[in-house]
This record gives sequence, C-alpha cells and structure tokens, in this order.
Amino acid sequence: MHRSLIQTALFCVLAGLALAGCQPASPPPGDSAAGPDTAAATTIRPSADDGNTATSPAPRQPRLAVFDLGSLDIIQALGGHAAIVPDGSGPANLQAMTAAAEVRAGSLFEPDAAVLAEHQPDLIILGRRSAGQLQTLSAIAPTINLATRPDHFIQDVIANTRRLGELLQVPERAEALIDPLQQSLDQLHALSAGQTGLILFTVGGGASVQAPGARHGMFHEVSGLSPVISAIKAGSDERARPEPGSPEALALRQDNRERLTQALAREPDWLIVLDRTGATGDQATGMQVLAQIPELAGAQAWQAGRVIRVDAAAWYLATGGIQGLQHTLDDMIQALRQAQ
Repeated sequence: MHRSLIQTALFCVLAGLALAGCQPASPPPGDSAAGPDTAAATTIRPSADDGNTATSPAPRQPRLAVFDLGSLDIIQALGGHAAIVPDGSGPANLQAMTAAAEVRAGSLFEPDAAVLAEHQPDLIILGRRSAGQLQTLSAIAPTINLATRPDHFIQDVIANTRRLGELLQVPERAEALIDPLQQSLDQLHALSAGQTGLILFTVGGGASVQAPGARHGMFHEVSGLSPVISAIKAGSDERARPEPGSPEALALRQDNRERLTQALAREPDWLIVLDRTGATGDQATGMQVLAQIPELAGAQAWQAGRVIRVDAAAWYLATGGIQGLQHTLDDMIQALRQAQ
C-alpha cells in the first residue's frame, strides 16, 4: 500500500474522522494497493462460496513512534508494539517493550525530529509532555496528541483504548479491556459511595493537595470519593516549577502547607498518595515526608491506616495507561473492602 495512504488512514482512525470525509485519496498511477508493505503478510480465511480457503492481504501493523507512556501502556495491552520510542525505560511493565523498539529518538519532552525524519514512522503519538512539538513533528508524519484531561480522565482513557484498538485492527481486544475496567469502576464506586477523600502529591520534601481539575486530581473521579476541597479549572495549576530554595519556591511550599492544613481539618475518610520520588525507584522517601507533617500525622485517616499509595511510575510517568488504571482500581477495591 502506498505510504501516504497508510498514513492518511491511520490519522483518520485516530482522529475519529473516518465518517466525516477523511478518506485516503486514490493511489497514484501504477501504485498497487497490495504493494510491498502488505505483500509479505497474508491471512487464510474461509471462502463464502465453496468452503475452501483463500488468501487475502493482512495489513501490517503501522510503524508507530510513541512519545506518551500512557499510550504505550495501552498499545502493549492490545498486543501491539512501537518501532520508535524515547530514551528512558519507563514503568517496569513497559521496559521489555521499549527495549524491543528499533529506534530511540529523543526524550518524552523533546522527540528528536531528525531521527524521526530519517526513520519515517507512519504515525507519531504524543502526550502531555511532548504536546508542544505537535506542529513541528506534523511536518514529518501524521501526528496526534493523546494526552488525557484531568477532568475527563476515564472518558479519555476509554476513548484512547478504542482509538488504538481500531488503529491496530483489534477492536475486540479494546472492548475486552474496557468491559472489566467499567465493572471495576462500578464496583469501586459502590464501595466508596458516601465517603470522602483527599489526594496528596509529594515531591521535593513537601506535599500538595490535588483538587478535582488539578493535574493529579483525576483520582477523585477514579475512586468515586467525594473531594473535601473545591474543584479548579482544568490546567489552571500548570506552572513552571520554581528553583529550589528561591523565594518563589518557599512561597509555594507555604501555600501548599496552608491548603493541606485546611483540607485535613475537614477530616477526609481516605488519603490517596502519589509520590513522585517513587516513580524513580525511591519507595520510602515520600511516606517519610508525609509522616513528618504534624497535621497529617494527626489526621484520623492517617492514624486509621486509610491511606492508598498508588503506583507512582504508572501514574506519574505513564498517566492514562489502561493497565495502570486497572491495577489501581484493583488496589483501591481491596483497600476499601478491608476497611469495611
């Protein structure tokens, strides 16, 4: 199949435009639909006419460049692979997949455009960290941003799973992932009904509360726990991190401490902790930091052990992955059941 047709078809599937006039143009004269991209792969299917078998081309998996670990998590769950990935290994469950990739091309923040141009992927998938490169990379190959939104998180994970399932031509596998996910959500929300929660993000020796709409505020939607603080506009908490020790950093830490104190005064039933240091392998520091905060140590939820620590690598590095989400739902269900 002509390369430009493959790319147009891929982009149409992911953009959800196949029914809105986004169709590939006719191949140029002399270009066969069963060209070198598909000739090597065939599948045998029963013939409807005589019961015998007949061969027909089996479209190859598109050559993907993936710069979003949440999308990579979904692709892995669907049985796919990525030809081009960024440097770094990511969460443990994705390390074998990234190691098997043919090419490394820059980082999650800055994909290497020169390497991508050299290796010509069929599609480039970006996420939150790399979204700013969309316009530049679109000149190389069809490019799409699959970053999830904190105020529509579940909706976006499910939509991305279906999009990627269509892309990889395994929509039934996508539904096989989504169905148990929805069942787990229903089960968890039945357990959490009538209870409250507070989301804490620990980094650099401090902790910040995460309201609905904040970067990590999706845990309210995931858990079904009612927030004890007011929602904010999605994205309004995104800002450059101040230099450690700067007046801005000290002011931010003081503001975080005051907001934490106010939230804890409302005695949430549960605490959900996302520890950034845990994403890089340090599993103890974040909880030690929290234990040294007097207001937190005195909170009823902390003292009762109603604390859920989520997988930092899955949520900080691979936000939006369906496998990470399913594992967290399982952990939350277990925690809430044990507390009954």
